[in-house]
Amino acid sequence: MKKLITAFLLTALVCLFVCSSMAAETVTVGGDMTIAKAIEALGGKGGTIVISEPTSSARGFTLPEQEGDVIFTGAELTVGGPISIGKNTNNNTVTFDMPLKVKSGTVRMFGGFNSVKFTEKFTVSGDLEFYGGVNTVRAGAAGCTDIPAWTEENKTCVTELPYSITVDGGTFSVFEGGNF
Repeated sequence: MKKLITAFLLTALVCLFVCSSMAAETVTVGGDMTIAKAIEALGGKGGTIVISEPTSSARGFTLPEQEGDVIFTGAELTVGGPISIGKNTNNNTVTFDMPLKVKSGTVRMFGGFNSVKFTEKFTVSGDLEFYGGVNTVRAGAAGCTDIPAWTEENKTCVTELPYSITVDGGTFSVFEGGNF
C-alpha cells in the first residue's frame, strides 16, 4: 500500500510539473516591467500580457513568433513606433484587447501572417495603419526584393498558411490584409 501511495504521489507531482510548464504565462506590465521585458518573459511560449496601468513604448515593439497564442489586455498602451509580430509558421492568434494610442505621426502594425483579433475593447487614438503581412521595405534590406518572382531570398515576404483577421473594434487609417 505504501508503494502504491508513493507511486501515486510521484505521478501526481510529475503531472503537476508538466501541466504547469505547459500553461500559458501571464505577465503584468507596470512599474519596471515594460512591454519589451514582458515579451521576453513569455520565453516564446505565448501567454497573456496584462497592462496594469497606462504604459508607453516609445519605439514600438516586436513580438517574436510564439509557440502559443498571445493576448495583450488591460490599460491603454501608447506607442511611438511600429508594432511587428514575428512571421507565422504555426497558426497562432494574437489578440489585442486594450486601447492603443499613437504618440505622434503614423504607427504601422504588421501582423506577420498571424491570425490577429482586435476585440471590442480595442480602440485607437491617433493614426494607425495595419498590414496583415510584413514590411517588405524593411525586408528588402534583407534580400526580399522582387516580390512577384519567387526566389528563395523573398520567402520571408509570402506565406502559404491561412490566417484570419477579426475586427470587433478600432479605427484604422489604413487596413490591408497583405504586405506594406
